[in-house]
Amino acid sequence: MKNKEMYKKYIFESLGECSVLFIEVRNMSNVDRVVLDNELFDSLKASVESVEGGATLFIGNVEAITAGADDIGGGGDDIYFLVNGIRVRGSNQSSPSTEFFTGDVKNIGLIADFNNFASVQIYDDDGGVTQDDLIGTFFVTSASPNGNVTLSGSGSTYRVNYEIIRG
Repeated sequence: MKNKEMYKKYIFESLGECSVLFIEVRNMSNVDRVVLDNELFDSLKASVESVEGGATLFIGNVEAITAGADDIGGGGDDIYFLVNGIRVRGSNQSSPSTEFFTGDVKNIGLIADFNNFASVQIYDDDGGVTQDDLIGTFFVTSASPNGNVTLSGSGSTYRVNYEIIRG
């Protein structure tokens, strides 16, 4: 992929300036985007080996700026999170995914422990009918400040508020 080197370069130049990274690749299929994100994540992982200690990621409010990924049955997006490749359910989620319509703001209450860094992905669950839709990916380290990130993909845009709890 032609853009791969450009994005790798961005990661290494940005590591000294920020500890939260969001990689967005346009005009690529979801499968290509996942492969690229995983390759970039492996590069990031090698670059932050010096960061010591674990932390806990807390995802609170999630806002559906545009919930447009779910083209199955005309409902809202049924979102779920992967943290370091593992599907994680928030304490406020009564099912494996949470339905969002445009404008909804919900407190997910997701808590996930990690060592040094985490890759966080948000998907729309298509219930096995088609491949789930990747909405976006972001990365945090145990040194990341609390904040929010806006993720866009597959016709949806979400704002995710998170905290990093150390020690």
